[in-house]
Amino acid sequence: MKESSLPALKQEVDLFRLERMFNEINFVDPQKVNYRTPSTLNDEGRPINPSILKNSLSNLLDNIKNNSRIAFAPSSDTERKKWYGNIALYLKHILLLLEKLPVENRTEYLIDLALVGSHCGGRYIGECLLTYQLLSGQMMDFSQQILSQLSSMRSGIAASIAPNKSDDFQVHAINAVIAKIGEAKGLPGYDFALQDKGIKYVQVRPADLTFQFDQHYSPATVLERVADEINNHSIGSTGQSSYERALDWFKDHIPEDWTPKNRNYSELFKQLEELSQRDASRQEISEFLLENDIGGSVITPEESRIAKELRILKDQYQELERIESHLKEETEDTNLYRELWKEKLVEFQMSDQLSQKREVILEGLKTKIENTLLSYGQLKQKTSSQEIVKLAKSLIENERKKAFLEEIVENPLDKTKK
Repeated sequence: MKESSLPALKQEVDLFRLERMFNEINFVDPQKVNYRTPSTLNDEGRPINPSILKNSLSNLLDNIKNNSRIAFAPSSDTERKKWYGNIALYLKHILLLLEKLPVENRTEYLIDLALVGSHCGGRYIGECLLTYQLLSGQMMDFSQQILSQLSSMRSGIAASIAPNKSDDFQVHAINAVIAKIGEAKGLPGYDFALQDKGIKYVQVRPADLTFQFDQHYSPATVLERVADEINNHSIGSTGQSSYERALDWFKDHIPEDWTPKNRNYSELFKQLEELSQRDASRQEISEFLLENDIGGSVITPEESRIAKELRILKDQYQELERIESHLKEETEDTNLYRELWKEKLVEFQMSDQLSQKREVILEGLKTKIENTLLSYGQLKQKTSSQEIVKLAKSLIENERKKAFLEEIVENPLDKTKK
C-alpha cells in the first residue's frame, strides 16, 4: 500500500484530543453555546444517543492505536498497520483543522467522525477523506478551492455510478468504483480503496464505469460546477472578483486538444507554421492574424516597453509645446502658463531642467524622441522570426481560450459576485 499523499506533520499530534474536543459538545442545555439536540442523532436512520457516539469514537481511536482487526481492513498485520497509519495521519490533519474553527462549528464534523468507529474499514476510509476535503477547502486559496471542489465532484460522480447495494454495503460498492478507475480519473482515496477487502464482492466493469464517469465529468460540467460554486459563494472571497479569477483559472486549464465547434484553431496553427517555414515577415504574420480576426499585436515585451516609453515622450512633448505656444502669445494668462510649465516639468520628472530655456528643453525632448524611435526600429529588426511566430501562437491561443469560455459555459458566472 502506498503512503498517504498528505504532508508529514511538523508537530506531535495526540489523536485522543479528538475525544476532549467531542466532550465539548453540549447535548444538555439548549440555553448554552454549542448545543446539539440529542433526539435528532442517528446512524443511517437508526436512533442513537451521545453515549453511543462517545463509545464509537473511543472505538475508532483504540482500533488505530492497537492495530485491531476489523471487517474489510487489510488482513496482514504489516499492511493493516500502514493502513491505520494513513487513517491516523488524515485524522491528525483533521484535528488541526478543527482546532482552527470556532467550537460551535466543529460539532457536525466530530459527530460524523465518531460514527465511523461503529462501522467497517470502508467507512473509515470514506469519512476521513470527505471530512478532510471539506475542512481543508475552507483554508485554501482560490485555485486550491476550485481543485478541491472538482475533487469532491469526482468523488460524488464515483458514488453516483456505483451499483446499488444495501446501506451497510454501499461504501464497498463505491470503493470498488474508485479501485477500478480511481487512478485514471483522479479519484480521492484510490490507495485506500484498493485495500478494502469488500470490493471483491462487487462486480463492475472498468469500461462501463469509465463511460459513465465521462458522461458526468467533462469541460462543460466542470465549468458549470465551478460557476455554481462561485455564484453561491462556496468559492472565492472579497478582493479581486471571483468572476475574474475564475476566468483566469478556466483559461489556464483548457484541454490542449479542445477545439470549438465553429472554428478550427488547429488549422490556424497549421497555417501559421507554414508562414514560419517560409520565413514570413512580421507584416505578413500580422496581416494573417488580422484576416482571421485574431486580436492583439505581434510585439515582444521589450518592444512594448520601448513603445510605451515613446508614447509617453511624445505626449510630454506635445503638452509642453502647447504651453509654449501660449507663452509666445504674451497674453494676460502668461503668468498662469509659466506656472503650468513648471508644474509639468515636475510632473514629468524633469525638475532638474527648471532653470533651462524652454526651447532648449523642447529640443532636448525632441532629440530623445528621435533616439528612442531609432532604438525601437533597431530592436524590431533584431527580433527573430521564431519570436514573432511564438507571439502569434500565443495570440491565437488567447482567442481559443476566449472561445472556450464563450461556447462551453452554459451557466454564466455572475459578474456581481465577489
